[in-house]
Amino acid sequence: MNIQGHEPAKAVLRQLTAHTVLFCGPSGVGRRQVGKWYAAWLNCTNPTNEPCWRCKSCQLFLEDAHPDYTEVAPQLTTSTGRVSRRPEIKISQLVMREGESEGVPLGRWLEPRPTFKKRVGVIDSADTLNLSAANAFLKTLEEPPSHAVIILIAPSPQAVLPTIASRSTVIRFGTVPIENSQHPTAMLGRLGDVLTAQENPERFSELIGMIDTYLQSLDKGLENAFEAADALEKAWTNENTFDVAELFTARLRERSPSLYANASDAVMKFEEALAAYAAPALAMQVMTLELRGVRSEA
Repeated sequence: MNIQGHEPAKAVLRQLTAHTVLFCGPSGVGRRQVGKWYAAWLNCTNPTNEPCWRCKSCQLFLEDAHPDYTEVAPQLTTSTGRVSRRPEIKISQLVMREGESEGVPLGRWLEPRPTFKKRVGVIDSADTLNLSAANAFLKTLEEPPSHAVIILIAPSPQAVLPTIASRSTVIRFGTVPIENSQHPTAMLGRLGDVLTAQENPERFSELIGMIDTYLQSLDKGLENAFEAADALEKAWTNENTFDVAELFTARLRERSPSLYANASDAVMKFEEALAAYAAPALAMQVMTLELRGVRSEA
């Protein structure tokens, strides 16, 4: 398991005795990967500064089959397969409720003694915890079993409820320098995007082409711009592999740095409209008009 960067965070984790940890930083920089590295290090039978990657525990981590490691994350798609605009981690994913038997919630999973040394549960996108789930899980966050470690992942301490942040030890992550990469978001230090692009080159190229066509259409007639906007909106609202908003803003910065700030504001408004379940096609048309105005003023 090759973790690029984050040596300061790893150094802190090696000295840590806390049972509830909050990993904060931008998405795509490797917070979840470091969480898995930490779980491997905690359970390694021959640890030094790194897991040995040779013992039985380490081998199970490399095979993604370790019995003492699990992850909880929000459902990113709706029942119809579309991208969820308001993903949530629900109470049933964390605590057992009467009458519910779908899967083992994290609180119950943490209770048994570990097969190796520590049971490690990761709550990815902890900022999507709904209020009921967060409140129901507070006692476990405050007093997890002695053999358990809980890792929460969020953009910042302010992104989660104060009651969660106050019960956690915060570990901060920054972006990672990425060299020799042509990926549009390499300048943002999002290694996860680079790796995803390498794994899905055809889809990545298709999206970049669609974004470039849309950006070029902003200087043409309104009908042409709306036609390109319609194609991009469908990809934006249904894409499950790439963060189209990040690809879009990174591509815009690369093509026209002087317009980046105002254009980013228009993108943020578009994302907020989608989260509020506004009509995607209409929201995209509004963004298109704003971007055309920004380019015209420039």
